[in-house]
Amino acid sequence: MPQSKANPPFSLETLLPKIVLAPTTVAMVVCMYGFMLWTGALSLT
Repeated sequence: MPQSKANPPFSLETLLPKIVLAPTTVAMVVCMYGFMLWTGALSLT
């Protein structure tokens, strides 16, 4: 019975989409929470 070639868990093929999307996700989270904190700080002053 031939064995199927399974992708290793940390291959470039599985990590590349995460590596590409990580900067966008980080920037989105920083901007979203940054604007929320900025708006909150402005409303309290």
